[in-house]
Formats: sequence, structure tokens, C-alpha cells
Amino acid sequence: MRVNLLPGWVKRQRVIDWRLVALAVTLVAAAVVAGFQYYLIAQEIAAVYRETGRVRHEQTLLRPKLEQRDALIVQRQAMEQKRDFLAGVTARRWAPVLRELAALTPPNLQLARIEFLKPDELVLTGSSAHLEPIAQLMAGMDRSPLLSRARARHARDVEGLYDFEVRVHIR
Repeated sequence: MRVNLLPGWVKRQRVIDWRLVALAVTLVAAAVVAGFQYYLIAQEIAAVYRETGRVRHEQTLLRPKLEQRDALIVQRQAMEQKRDFLAGVTARRWAPVLRELAALTPPNLQLARIEFLKPDELVLTGSSAHLEPIAQLMAGMDRSPLLSRARARHARDVEGLYDFEVRVHIR
């Protein structure tokens, strides 16, 4: 038997359902955790925006250096092509060709420049007092075992000297 000695107004109160309290506490805790997670995500997003701005600023500072680097790369490639070209010229009997040119050049003819256009083509420029030494040089190059197809581009009379340009192929 039970006897309730509590006043009447207390008797009318309901008994607290602890399951509902536990559910409410769980929901409040979940809301707090979700809010904290939202806060952390918002902080991360703000940090990403700050980092993006910093990276963009650094990118604008680096752009001229990158353009300069690209220009240097292009220059290096051009120099490598020239080096490869000269290596090809060297590999194609540079010294014998120069000795052959020295032997074929008449004494009254001056060579001012020897230019390699391709690994197998030379351009000779110079001057002479007469046309005969130029013709002798070209005939000698055509008979040479190292040179062939000598062609005069021009021979001009400039102040008593004939300036000439001759193209010749290396065999």
C-alpha cells in the first residue's frame, strides 16, 4: 500500500520522463556540436580566401620573373641550336676545309669573312683588285675534293676593289 503525504498540488504533477530529457539534452548537444563545426568550417573558408588572395598577390609579383624566365628559355634554345649547328660544322671537317680554303686562295685576294650558313654551306666575302683571282678561287673550289658548287652572288667594283660574295658547298 502506498500513502502519499505530499500536498495536493504536488500530486497533480506528472512524473518526469527521463527519456524525453535525454532526447532534449542530446538534441541540444548535437546543435552545439553542429554550430561549432559550422564555425570551424567558416574559419577554414576564411583562411582559404586569405591564402588565395596572398597567392594571387605573389603570382602578380612573379609574373615578370616568369616572363623573363620564358625569354631566357627561348634564348637558351636558340643558343643550343647554334651550338648544335657549330658542332655539326666542326664534325664536318672544319680544319681541313679551312686549310683547303687557305691553299686555294690566291695571294692577291683578301677573304674578309667566312660564314657557315648550314653545316654543308659556306659564304665567303672579301675583296680583290681584279676579277681573275675571284675566278681562280671559284675554279679551285669546284676542283677541290672537299668543296663544290661555288657560285658568286655578286662582285662589285668599289673604289678600285672588287667586293665579292661566293657560296660554296662542303662535300
